[in-house]
Amino acid sequence: MMTYPNIPSRTVIILCLLLISAVANSQSPVIKYRIRVEHLIEIEQYSTALKWLDTLIRIDPAEKENYFRKGYIYAKLKQYAASNENYTAVLKLDPNSKEARFSRASTWLELSHPDSAILDLNAVIGQNRSFDSSSYRLRSLAYYKRGDFLMAKRDFDSLSRFNPNDEAFYKQRANIRNNLNDINGAIDDITILIGMKISDPYNFQKRAFLYARIYEWNKCIEDCNTFLSKTGPAVQVLFIRGCAFLQIKSYYKASDDFETCGKMKLESNDLFKYRGTANFFLANDAKAIHDLTKVWERDQSDVNVLYMIGVCKNNQRSGSGCPDLKKAMTLGSADAKRIIHEFCPP
Repeated sequence: MMTYPNIPSRTVIILCLLLISAVANSQSPVIKYRIRVEHLIEIEQYSTALKWLDTLIRIDPAEKENYFRKGYIYAKLKQYAASNENYTAVLKLDPNSKEARFSRASTWLELSHPDSAILDLNAVIGQNRSFDSSSYRLRSLAYYKRGDFLMAKRDFDSLSRFNPNDEAFYKQRANIRNNLNDINGAIDDITILIGMKISDPYNFQKRAFLYARIYEWNKCIEDCNTFLSKTGPAVQVLFIRGCAFLQIKSYYKASDDFETCGKMKLESNDLFKYRGTANFFLANDAKAIHDLTKVWERDQSDVNVLYMIGVCKNNQRSGSGCPDLKKAMTLGSADAKRIIHEFCPP
């Protein structure tokens, strides 16, 4: 059996240090440059890192990693055209690089070329399981940007098996379902988010608006109340709650919400129309006439507005609203036709 001399530990340490130094000194300039680049990227000194990468490319134009790192840096700097160019350079050197193809797809999306993104992602999905989840998400966004909501939804449904607790997944699928007029499906996704106890009050706002689209007025009001209790007054939510109150004939509450919207400087035909309608049913004739006249002057498509103006004027002074009621009847208002002979005799 071979025996070794008893070398003191201090001597061993010195020898190790000398060995490390010798290895470091023996490294080629390329290895040193690569180490420096990685450090510069880590500390986000991107412009300097790009200069060193250009040096590495001059030394070895066939090394794909240098182009890949340039693509990554340019993406970080939001210079997506330059990023795309470098990922394309990688693919010229290695057409099978899934990393470069996936990364280039991201830049295609940023450059508003969803079709090109889809082509790249088609080449990735199913080829590398580590990319599938992210690729399905990215491809669904590409389909979404292209306006192909059915295909976007298909990819999002595929995503659910990868991470069923992914907040972003449910948010994005809710948007897609909404665009497909699958309102109940969108509500289901937002409800899942709320069930996750994610502290985002805007989930209640989104669901309130969705409930309004399917005429679930009480549920809409409940979600508006929750949102407003968490955030304070918000004009859009107050307006939609006012509309919901109007639909369930809570005219005083509707009027209060619409008045608050007006104080918050909301100026729109819809506000004037619905506030005027609430005041019509509350027999606040002067307020109703004020708002509804503004609506009629701007848009004469809803003859019911002219009918309400006529009724309110007649309430103020008998017969004064008859010209409006007669015109409304002529334009097709069934309500005006029903009451015209009672309030406006020939």
